[in-house]
Amino acid sequence: MTRRAYPERFIRIVRSNKMIWESGYWKDDLLRLARVLTHKQQQKVWRESSMARVEKSIMTGFYIIRKLMDARKLSDAVVLERVSIQSFPHRGKPVTLMNWDHIDRHYDLDRSHQTSRSLIWLANQMVHSYVFIVSVDETGGLNGVFFSSDKERNKALHFAEATKVIQKFEQIGGKCPWKERYILNPDTGDYDVTLE
Repeated sequence: MTRRAYPERFIRIVRSNKMIWESGYWKDDLLRLARVLTHKQQQKVWRESSMARVEKSIMTGFYIIRKLMDARKLSDAVVLERVSIQSFPHRGKPVTLMNWDHIDRHYDLDRSHQTSRSLIWLANQMVHSYVFIVSVDETGGLNGVFFSSDKERNKALHFAEATKVIQKFEQIGGKCPWKERYILNPDTGDYDVTLE
């Protein structure tokens, strides 16, 4: 059997697939997801498919953010920003696959406290969410999402306002670093990257 020769162009594309080469495509998707969530803020009738669309949009958006961070395609200022959320303490009863959706039983929803968390923490919570419940306001529009990761589920429940999620998607989707600095780190054998 002879080995098939591939054009150099194909080999280059395969090699660049390990990291995000051009972040614009990923950021365009973030802006599209922000528009989906903005539209859901006006929605009045909710079907199961609507809830799934919100869940997919939020999880996909935060996955994109995490990948952009890993690929060093976001400025340091954006990465270091903190996001304001609400947290609710766990009541002590284990959260399992059979009862995760009964948040009123597992968390004290009357004892919320405002806190801020790093963007990477929020992205990881969303991507690894064990509890994920869409919240609508009194008019029926998307209000936000209750969430807790597999590691956090027996510690606390968190709530992110839809408006803040949308703002973060729009901010990251619309920003491009304008200055990059690469310095070879002899300890790691790779480059430390600073973006502004």
